[in-house]
Amino acid sequence: MTTYHISRLMKPIRLSIIMGISLIALSLIFVGTTFAADAVIDQVWVDHNIYQDGIKGMTIHAKFTVEGLYQSTGHIAAYFYYSNGDPLLDFNGRYDSADGKVSVGSDFSPGYENTLYSDFELFIPYDELHMADGEHNLKLQVLIFQQVNGDWQSMVRSDYVGFQYRTGDIDYESENVPETTLASGFTPDPFTRYLSTNIFGGFEVDDVSDCAGFVSPTPDFRLQWSGTSGLRFYFVGDTDTVMLINDPSGNYYCNDDSFDTLDPTISFSRSGSGQYDVWIGTYEDGGNVNGTLYVTEIFTQHP
Repeated sequence: MTTYHISRLMKPIRLSIIMGISLIALSLIFVGTTFAADAVIDQVWVDHNIYQDGIKGMTIHAKFTVEGLYQSTGHIAAYFYYSNGDPLLDFNGRYDSADGKVSVGSDFSPGYENTLYSDFELFIPYDELHMADGEHNLKLQVLIFQQVNGDWQSMVRSDYVGFQYRTGDIDYESENVPETTLASGFTPDPFTRYLSTNIFGGFEVDDVSDCAGFVSPTPDFRLQWSGTSGLRFYFVGDTDTVMLINDPSGNYYCNDDSFDTLDPTISFSRSGSGQYDVWIGTYEDGGNVNGTLYVTEIFTQHP
């Protein structure tokens, strides 16, 4: 109350002087302060056994939002580690960080003050991991950077995403299975993957299940899953198909028709973390299958 009465009785000239001093002080504060931008990484997932220009590697996907970088340049990068946290070392300077670690990155320029990147992709050839022959448990982490006074500074980093990599004397066909890593709560839901397979010299599904039909010798898709929520797989194709899944415990599940359609659905009311191998088949050996595989945690979704 006291402040109100004093300010009301001030003469205009004195008020102008006070306002002038205040504005000068505020200007000094703004000039001397750098307001940092903000970033949030919502999700990171990985597609394995991807070819780019004939080179086999992995694609890292990131969904993230940045604020305050409009008309500026940001940078996103993935860094690779052994499961114990030791970084992978680079040996040829092609996919590396400034301190000689294996990394892949890209600049980006947001078109808005608040910009969402729903699927930003980074590709790295497997050879650039520089791994010796054998099986390796690895992980990666995604970071987003902004430039402050000419230096790159980290804004946010993702959780680690683990994966297994094998090199050397391996089954080449098996290693070309399209593969994706997902965790409970993934977005967008459903995850989709277009599949096209030719079934020649396949094996009969009824060897491991109570379904009839044929599938190819190797899986058509592989999911590395982390979570215990309900999980559903369904396939919508151009012909009558059968779906076979081998879960992380080694159990086989099969389905033919579902939801009054010719499309198969397999649901796990409580999933287990690990590897899910998926085959899509036909009723005759030598058939062709084309369509889309859906993976969802939302059980109202189906063919």
